[in-house]
Amino acid sequence: MINDPLSPRDALLSAQGFKPNRFARVKPAVLTTAEKAKLMGTTPTAVKAAFRLNPRHPVDGGAGLTLYETSLVITDQPAATGLSLFAPRLGALMGVSAIFPRLRRGRQHLVTFSIELFAARPYTIRVFSFPLDSVEDRTFTGPKKLTIPVLIPPLDQLPETVEFGARIMEFGVAGTRGGWAFYDADVVTA
Repeated sequence: MINDPLSPRDALLSAQGFKPNRFARVKPAVLTTAEKAKLMGTTPTAVKAAFRLNPRHPVDGGAGLTLYETSLVITDQPAATGLSLFAPRLGALMGVSAIFPRLRRGRQHLVTFSIELFAARPYTIRVFSFPLDSVEDRTFTGPKKLTIPVLIPPLDQLPETVEFGARIMEFGVAGTRGGWAFYDADVVTA
């Protein structure tokens, strides 16, 4: 009997402790329109969907997704979004950025990152928003799926050509096990 070798992707998943189809039926965490409205201090009817960026669809018009120090990108699992796996490595700056042109003057922008933490440990995620370069560290304990919201004010005083965006990053910590996955970045305005 001949053993079928694992595909390169399945071998990488197995090396990180995952079964090859582990992500086929994953349902990423998402915020409802009402939850987004509450974060933006407005009504659900004022929230307008702009676009979604994910490993399966990393570009939408002038908007784009950037992945930093990813271990593996899978575009067919889960089918709607794909995913990017991040394995902990000492000193690695692992993360995701969603960058886009201003969508509408006078409107707030909300970027929500859908991720999954795999290990039962605390994760410190550094959250950036720009063009103001605000930075905040947020701590979450895994394992769990969650959504990280990043609110960007209107900034009407800045030129029209300024890019808006948000980034989440985790710094690799020596001796930690269990990474995380990015599924989706959803952008709305209000």
